[in-house]
Amino acid sequence: MAGGGESITFELIYDDYTEGEKLAVPDFSMPGLPEIRVPTLHSLGSDTGRYPPIIRHVLIQFSNIDKADWVLFNSFYQLVEEVLKWMSNPWPVKTIGPTVPSIYLDKRVDNDCDYGFHLYKPDSESCLKWLNTKDTESVVYVSFGSAASLNAEQMAEALKRNCYNFLWVTWSPQLEVLAHRAVGCFITHCGWNSTVEAISSGVPVVAVPQFLDWTTNAYFVEQVFGVGVTTMVDEKGVAAKDEIERCI
Repeated sequence: MAGGGESITFELIYDDYTEGEKLAVPDFSMPGLPEIRVPTLHSLGSDTGRYPPIIRHVLIQFSNIDKADWVLFNSFYQLVEEVLKWMSNPWPVKTIGPTVPSIYLDKRVDNDCDYGFHLYKPDSESCLKWLNTKDTESVVYVSFGSAASLNAEQMAEALKRNCYNFLWVTWSPQLEVLAHRAVGCFITHCGWNSTVEAISSGVPVVAVPQFLDWTTNAYFVEQVFGVGVTTMVDEKGVAAKDEIERCI
């Protein structure tokens, strides 16, 4: 089962282009998809040559995929229809998504309102109370995920210096936030779960990808799905303030 953070192209790309100690980086294409190349090809950032242990760990997940009865992807048919038509021959593929609780989609399943797990306890009360005071589509929601380099105090101080009207929480109830009328834009690293949640909620995306499948997901968000834009980065790989403002 390829779920969680892997997009449907993830295994295809690494399975075809991993050779010994090197991760080859030719252009990648398959029916139903545009040509993918560096820097939008899956990677660990700019160093796509010799890959570290994390890539080995990722690849091991797919080491016996050819023996699987079914390959399940956290996606949905309409999003990858052309790809699935092509993949029906080499692999018995099923899309099982979007795995977003029913209350945020068609509301056909009673009491299906949460994933049922969080890395940390979300600060739902503060988030929703603050959002309820804002105008429709007036809020930019920024998710730093679990990899933010600044702690809560440092982040709050940085935001205060720039005089933004903001609310900072350690962990937000993302589905509730994206579904709120006040949210008009989502700045995200473009992990697959966040990408699917944004698309399902109809919230435009500003993509700030770093590595793994994030770069390819961001490419699809902008160039294929047409639901967002990707920030340009400087020589250090950083999206500057003015660039983020331009994308918003």
